[in-house]
Amino acid sequence: LTDLHFQVPPKAKELNHPKRWMGSSNLYLLGRHKKFGLNVQKAAIQAAQEQSPDLLLITGDITAQALKAEFKTAHAELLPLLEQQPSFVIPGNHDIYTSNKIPVAMRQLFQPWLPKENPYLFQSNSIGALYIETCQVDWLSRGKVSPKALEEATKLLKNSSCHFTFLC
Repeated sequence: LTDLHFQVPPKAKELNHPKRWMGSSNLYLLGRHKKFGLNVQKAAIQAAQEQSPDLLLITGDITAQALKAEFKTAHAELLPLLEQQPSFVIPGNHDIYTSNKIPVAMRQLFQPWLPKENPYLFQSNSIGALYIETCQVDWLSRGKVSPKALEEATKLLKNSSCHFTFLC
């Protein structure tokens, strides 16, 4: 699963970052919030549950603006699916919306399924998922990977017993 974008309108005190002003305007004044309704998110989760996957990868953007209430909603909806099989969740640019680190709320709620470091190789049986953080939060959330992270990722892959690896 990817780009579920659970959303909850921000409280006034949560608009303390200029990016949230812009994001909230885009979502709620320009109508983008209508593209990510809870009914669509629930249908995606139900479809994933029905497939009974061997491994669940959630590849980011579970929230719209990395708000605590959004992480709580996402957790409540995703928990039955996350507990059904081995699962791995990585943050997307919307999940680290205003900083270059995983927010406290995401860490608290999704800790068992998050990468422990960057880079990180999640392994389940013969399947691996390599996580390398590429998002550098600014106005446009540009991608960039440090040479050191690439070196570490190479070492992880060389030492892996996985037969198939996803790059996330």
